[in-house]
Amino acid sequence: MSRRSMTAGVLGLVLAVSALVAPSRAFTPSAQAAALNPDLPTLIWGAYARPRTGETHITATQHLEAAAGRSMAATRVYLLWDQTFPDSYVSWLKSTNHLLLISVKAQRVDGTVVPWRSIADAQPGSALQAEIDGWAQRIKDYGTHVYFTFNHEPEAAASGTFGTDQDYKDAWQHVISSFRADQVTNATYMWIMTGYAFGLSATDRRQAVKWYPGDDYVDAMGADEYNDFTCRSTSVAPWKSLATDIEPFRQFGLSHPLKEMWLPEYGSVEDPNVPGRKAQWINDVRAMFKDSAYSQFRGILYFNAQRPGTNNCKWYVDSSDSSLAAFKAMGQDPFYSRLDGMPPPPPPPPPVVKNALFVVGSPTLGTGDAAINNRLDADGYTVTVVDDSVAAATDALGKDVVVISATANSGSVLNKFHDTPTPVMVYKPALYDDMGFTATNAFGTLKSSTIDGLDPADPLAAGFTGTVGVLTTADLMPWGTVGADAHVTATVGGKPALFDYPLGSTLADGKVAAGCRVGFPAYTTSPSKFTAAGKALFDNAISWLDSCS
Repeated sequence: MSRRSMTAGVLGLVLAVSALVAPSRAFTPSAQAAALNPDLPTLIWGAYARPRTGETHITATQHLEAAAGRSMAATRVYLLWDQTFPDSYVSWLKSTNHLLLISVKAQRVDGTVVPWRSIADAQPGSALQAEIDGWAQRIKDYGTHVYFTFNHEPEAAASGTFGTDQDYKDAWQHVISSFRADQVTNATYMWIMTGYAFGLSATDRRQAVKWYPGDDYVDAMGADEYNDFTCRSTSVAPWKSLATDIEPFRQFGLSHPLKEMWLPEYGSVEDPNVPGRKAQWINDVRAMFKDSAYSQFRGILYFNAQRPGTNNCKWYVDSSDSSLAAFKAMGQDPFYSRLDGMPPPPPPPPPVVKNALFVVGSPTLGTGDAAINNRLDADGYTVTVVDDSVAAATDALGKDVVVISATANSGSVLNKFHDTPTPVMVYKPALYDDMGFTATNAFGTLKSSTIDGLDPADPLAAGFTGTVGVLTTADLMPWGTVGADAHVTATVGGKPALFDYPLGSTLADGKVAAGCRVGFPAYTTSPSKFTAAGKALFDNAISWLDSCS
């Protein structure tokens, strides 16, 4: 029996059983397409594209599709409990016929956790039940078929304060029961775990089976799986094929044969010592799903991003020319064609190339400079590192931003970049007067791990309020007595620590700012101690500079 025939048989059985046990469940477009045209492939091929510098969710998806030479059949959207749905991106996905996989986390936009137990116990007429019914109504009003997931990867550390496995299962059942009671007929309910959870022992609280809400409440099952190799630590880790990684998940699926199986996230890093190894990994994935052993799988979505909170785990398909070529070849394979037969959309404009100049004390980067270099890289910049002793104003030509490190020798740099129209960030306090940020010698450092006075309405505040911990441990932070035209975002010890001069404003030395300028609260080694907030503030300041005019 061919793979297509086998899959069609399984889908027919699924639909027949579904009609008996869950008559309100929608007949999915993918199953419908397979029934109407058995010659169409039955594996949905898609991706999630995380926006890089200068991109929106829409343009990030368009850029990936242009690189692949085709549109994605499906993509994934990650939402919080009180987040807007549908927003402009989701509406665009609907208008361009992308199948939507929605993951809604039990956490509010302000960071407040909505405990699973409170969701499970929500009573009719309560505010929380109204929010659950609100989600049901919005999904129903969306009108097009979606895959809906309540709190994906519940066993992972990110959900550690949300409740127990029993709380989660009870919450899942309550949400799905509410959706059914509200007559949502355009949703398939997909339970998603990390891939590693399926291979854990019974003594591990994260073991997948402990979190399974039950066949009556699950239509599809997903596993998020990655070949991280050594990127998550410096220890030796094996290079793993996707077949090896997902085998425990595949075995779990065999015990639930009427459930669709998905990889809502998958990806691989490069092996820096073996060029082309990632490309071969993708080629192996392409071949693997054609095997009848994987006929229960319904869709796979590549995670075109890097691991949050790291600078090393880069899964982007364009991490090398060979990787991108393999991904593109997979997308052109008829087995992974779009189910609706639509031609690829017109390609969008190519991504904007971003360039940064990083002036340092030594090209052999210390821990602090390495951390800044990695942040600029993560923000999508091609970084040119230049030694302070040879740095020149002409080095800023063609760059989008200039960053001057605290390791740079002020006697070497002086006022070389004072008059450049390129936006400049400085975190060397001894250069503040040379750059016109302050009057002569009106600067210094204070030891702290926090900055104060942030207002979320301030463009440089990155949404933070009041006192914010930017370093894991106290370290020196620069401050400067800035001029009247400077805008102060945050202080340390009551003195300006994070501040800016807009283009055309008057500097403290009386000259006009030839480009936008930022003074940032970092010092020589402190960037290696950035908290998540510190990283966010740095990234936001760079983004502000880049877009400043």
